Amino acid sequence: ASRPGEYVIRNPEKSFLDYTEKYAGTGNNEFVVPAPVTSELEERIREMAIRAFEAVDGSGLARVDFFLVKGTDELLVNE
Repeated sequence: ASRPGEYVIRNPEKSFLDYTEKYAGTGNNEFVVPAPVTSELEERIREMAIRAFEAVDGSGLARVDFFLVKGTDELLVNE
């Protein structure tokens, strides 16, 4: 599994990125690799990504997205 990245929203009035902002390069966000997380959390993210890929019997490549619950180290697999 590769190192995790993070979408950083530049407009503080937005709480999430919609499809257009995330993929069309509107300039309202930046993708930062590696994500600014501890090495322990990075390892957990990578391990969970591998487990998620294996759980769906993945083949080839996949991107596994997570939510990190604000103020905690709780991870939620998104897609």
